Amino acid sequence: MSDLATRQDVSTGSDSTGFTASTERQASTRLFDEADSLRASNITDFKQAQCTRQPAAGEVPVMKAGKATSGCEYEDLNKVAKETGVLNVPNLWSTASDSTARVVLHARKGTDEGVQQGTSVAIGKVGDQCVMATARHVVEDKPSRRILNSAVEMNDGNFYKYDVKILDKVSDRAVIAVKTGSKTDELCHPVQAGETVMTSGNGVIAGYPGNTNSKHLSMARVEGVQEVAPYSSDAKGNGKEITAEAHTKKGNSGGPMFDTAGKLRALVTRGPIDGRPDDDVTVLAPVTAQDQRRWMQEIRRAK
Repeated sequence: MSDLATRQDVSTGSDSTGFTASTERQASTRLFDEADSLRASNITDFKQAQCTRQPAAGEVPVMKAGKATSGCEYEDLNKVAKETGVLNVPNLWSTASDSTARVVLHARKGTDEGVQQGTSVAIGKVGDQCVMATARHVVEDKPSRRILNSAVEMNDGNFYKYDVKILDKVSDRAVIAVKTGSKTDELCHPVQAGETVMTSGNGVIAGYPGNTNSKHLSMARVEGVQEVAPYSSDAKGNGKEITAEAHTKKGNSGGPMFDTAGKLRALVTRGPIDGRPDDDVTVLAPVTAQDQRRWMQEIRRAK
């Protein structure tokens, strides 16, 4: 049996502690009220405040390795391409924008409650559902953090419920099925993963850092790959992590890194290591075409 078989159902916003229907309704109301505030018409910074300057035509929000930002820095995609030498940045950003969505959760940690967010990327379709990959720690409901309600904001600006289908025991990866219904073909634009683990080269990361309401672009340079202990103590075998020079923040978790050919190569999992600043390095969980095929096969079998 695959070690990617741990499952949970968050489509009702309930969890194993048996929250009452009233609590669920309250959590749902808070989730969407607060999520709507993140979805303002103008771009917001990492702290959810409206940016003083909005992007001009052709500009997108960017984060650069080694450079602090509030989330309101913009650059023209052609300028980014020229500066980095990655000439197809505009096409890579288009792919990332079409395939990436925001995961919004109302969670309880101890006595604190609030809205958190992460990022997901489409990897397939099953019937009227969009299958998306993300980080396990974004969607996992556990005793230390109870998920009271959650949804994915797709590119039409609407929120859709999802089921968690796979929680990877080896790496910080998960697969969810978003209930996009009759709009699946319109909203779901799956990407294709690369055949091997990326060990070097340039890439593009897309995601929703902090509490911003908008996708941000972060150029990445892969520094290497290392073996690490599995995500769950009961898993067999070690996982792998990619280290990249890239600027990401909480909220980017689960977001995709594409190579210069537009192939999905990894998902953002965590921040700095070895004392480096949090705007300089990003750690990612690799995703290969074999992973993508296995995940899709497992979900189709379970349907």
